[in-house]
Amino acid sequence: RRRERTEAMQLALALLTAVTAAAATADGPSFAEQSHTRSKHMDLPELENSDILEEPTDLRPALWKEETVVAAAAHAHVELTVSIAGGKPFEHRWKRAFGSGHASLTLRKDWRAQLLQASSELGLQAVRCHGLFDDDMGPVVTLNADGTDSYNFSLIDSTWDFLLSAGVRPLVELSFMPAFLANCSWHGHCPELPPNCTGYGCTICGGRGVGPVVNPHAPARCVGLEFHYQGIKQPPYKDDYTRWHELVYALVVHAVSRYGLAKVQTWDFEVWNELWGMSFPHEYMALYEASATAVKRVHPSLRVGGPATAGASCLPPPTLLRSLSFERLLKKTHAFPALAD
Repeated sequence: RRRERTEAMQLALALLTAVTAAAATADGPSFAEQSHTRSKHMDLPELENSDILEEPTDLRPALWKEETVVAAAAHAHVELTVSIAGGKPFEHRWKRAFGSGHASLTLRKDWRAQLLQASSELGLQAVRCHGLFDDDMGPVVTLNADGTDSYNFSLIDSTWDFLLSAGVRPLVELSFMPAFLANCSWHGHCPELPPNCTGYGCTICGGRGVGPVVNPHAPARCVGLEFHYQGIKQPPYKDDYTRWHELVYALVVHAVSRYGLAKVQTWDFEVWNELWGMSFPHEYMALYEASATAVKRVHPSLRVGGPATAGASCLPPPTLLRSLSFERLLKKTHAFPALAD
C-alpha cells in the first residue's frame, strides 16, 4: 500500500508539472502561485524514501491537491497539431459482407427493401446466408426415377439476380445438406476428437448420440417437428461425398454460365457454417475436400475456403490444408464479442 500511495503521488506531481506549463497564460493567479500557497500544507515525503513512508494522518492535503489540479486544468488551453501526411483512408471492413439469416428470407419483399437500403446508405458489398441448399429453396435436389439427382436452382437464381442488381455480391455459404443427400440421422459414426479441440464446434454428434444410418428416400423423415429454422446439418448418406461434390460443381457451373466467369471470380465460396453437425476434423475435412475440389474443378481461379468457425475454435492445421493442395484459401472464423455490464 505504501508503494501504491507513493506511485500515486509521483503521478500527481508529474501532472502538476504538465498543467503548470499549460496554464502559464491562464487568467487569475498563476498555477505556480496557487501551488506554492497550498504546498506548505501537503508535507509530501521524500520520494527516495518511499519504502519507509508512514501512514498519512490527514487526508485534506490530498483533496487540496486534487482541487488544484482540476482548477488549473479548467483554465488550461492546449493546442495539438496532428499530421496526416502519408496516411491512408480508414477501411470500412465491416462493409465487406453482412450476415443475413437463412437463404429463403431473401425471397421476401421486406428483406429486399431493407437490402436496397443497406446497399445505398451503408455501402454494403456482399451478403452471406445460411441454407442455400435447404429444401425451402426449391427443393434444390430431388431424386429421379433412375436414382440420379435432379437440380433446381431457380430460387437461388432469384436471390443472386436481385443481389447483383443491387450491386451486392453473394458470399456463397455452401450449406446445408439437402434431404435427399442427408443421412437422416444425427451421425452414422462419431470418431474421437483430436487433442486440444475445444468449443461447441468440436462436439461429437451435436450431443445427440450415435444414430443409425437411415435410407434418405423419404425426405420428410429427415426433419423432425421444429418450431424454428433448423436446416439439415448432417453428413451425406453413408458418408458418400460424391453426390455432394457433384451438387456443388453443378451450382458453380450454373453460376459461371449465368453470370460469367469474370463476375463469379469476385465471389467467395465458403464451406458450411461453424462446423454445425460435423465432427472435426474427420467429417468436416471430408466435406471441405469434396466442396473445394468441386469449385476448383470449374476454374482454378475461383476463391473457396473455410471453415467459418466460432471464436477461432478448431481451425484446420496448415499441414492438413496443404495435403489437399489448397494453401492459399479463404479462412474464416466468427467472433462474438461480449459487452460487460
